Amino acid sequence: MTNKKKKKWLIAAAIIAGIIIFLNIPIVSDVIAVGRVGMLYDVVDVSKADYDGESRYLFVFDKIEGYEKYEPTFCYVTENNIFRSTVWIVEPATGIAQYYTKPTIGHPYIGETVHFTPGEIPG
Repeated sequence: MTNKKKKKWLIAAAIIAGIIIFLNIPIVSDVIAVGRVGMLYDVVDVSKADYDGESRYLFVFDKIEGYEKYEPTFCYVTENNIFRSTVWIVEPATGIAQYYTKPTIGHPYIGETVHFTPGEIPG
């Protein structure tokens, strides 16, 4: 192999390694997952908080009109890989929390659903 070919391969390998490192940064990975499930457009705030016994990035959505007295709806990423992205979405105004999964191939689906008293926050 000539020096030019070696240099091109090294540059390509460095770029690929950089992309892999960048995509594994937790906030970047979580933003990609929320985007994959189609919820990124309504996010008004992202904050790091302890929720459900772990430190997570909470994606807070715009408040629902008519439900301003309740806490805003939020979600956090529970799974993100090449096969699927799953978020746990909590709606304090309606009293519903559920897993929402978008597989890479196929239709999104709702997993486990938890009902709680509106106005409270489970977990």
